[in-house]
Amino acid sequence: MMSKESKQSSPGRACDCSSLSGGVALSERELEMVAIGAAIAGNCIPCLEWHYAKCIEIGFTKEEMQEAFARAKLVKEMPNKKIYETARKLNK
Repeated sequence: MMSKESKQSSPGRACDCSSLSGGVALSERELEMVAIGAAIAGNCIPCLEWHYAKCIEIGFTKEEMQEAFARAKLVKEMPNKKIYETARKLNK
């Protein structure tokens, strides 16, 4: 379900990249997984909502989506983890 803010921020289309067509090298499924990761990395709720719906529409399972979310979370959290590790090392 799209949030009220998502619907208001871009009438008729929740994600500005939703109109991008498929590429040559990547399949539609691969492109949508990239978009999910980018939406999470960019903190873009409208993009995440739109691409999630698209993923379900093209046949991704809830389990596949959960795996994608978990992987995106790990990637997104890595810079935060590394900066604090570096700060601790510098302060020794």
